[in-house]
Amino acid sequence: MCELARLYSAYFYQNCVNILQMLKMTDTIENDFWKHKTVFITGASSGIGAELARQISARGAIVGLLARRREELEKLKQSIEEKGGEAKIFPVDVTNYEAVLTSVKQFCEEFDRIDVLIANAGIAGKTANAWEIDPRNFE
Repeated sequence: MCELARLYSAYFYQNCVNILQMLKMTDTIENDFWKHKTVFITGASSGIGAELARQISARGAIVGLLARRREELEKLKQSIEEKGGEAKIFPVDVTNYEAVLTSVKQFCEEFDRIDVLIANAGIAGKTANAWEIDPRNFE
């Protein structure tokens, strides 16, 4: 199982244009930056999460897609795979801690690790660094 302490997390509160600019910067810095990385994205079924999944997978990363809407996740997975990418879906509500933990374990069992965690799901509540948040705050 992945150790949560090893996960890198990124919170994106900017608009999609800024995030895409960040992706283009990594292309300039190192063309293969995302290649073979494993990236787990919450809130992945639409909006910023879905676009990040498309852009990051197009650069060679394997993406884990977690969100509530199974149908949207399946469409996104299909579009990623049609372009040669690899994606695994997890139709889970992020407020269900046990289901999220099970999803992370399944992803890690299949791909051995999570290199990048993008916490993009829209949960209102206490804000803090990812490593400081107690999972019970989501209950």
